[in-house]
Amino acid sequence: EIRESDRDRAKEVIHAFLKEKVARRLVRDREDVLNALKEQGLRINREGRDYISVIAPDNGMKMRFRGGFYASGWTPKAAPEDETEEKNGAAYGRPSATGF
Repeated sequence: EIRESDRDRAKEVIHAFLKEKVARRLVRDREDVLNALKEQGLRINREGRDYISVIAPDNGMKMRFRGGFYASGWTPKAAPEDETEEKNGAAYGRPSATGF
């Protein structure tokens, strides 16, 4: 059983990891984001216009990341703090309208 708090923690860790890669200019576009997620052992489940959903292979946990550097066509502009879904007040673990 996967608890929501476990999902929240996992999303926070993954997001912080990617944010650091963006800050160090190791991730410069969505393709780099996808590759970084795959390098961490995550399987890309779906890619939408403004989101990426992944599955953790060890426990089947599904996570959706929306907006910011997860969106199609994203390129870095400013500090990574400006590139997050939290800028709009969304919490890491809040389920989206699609149920993730």
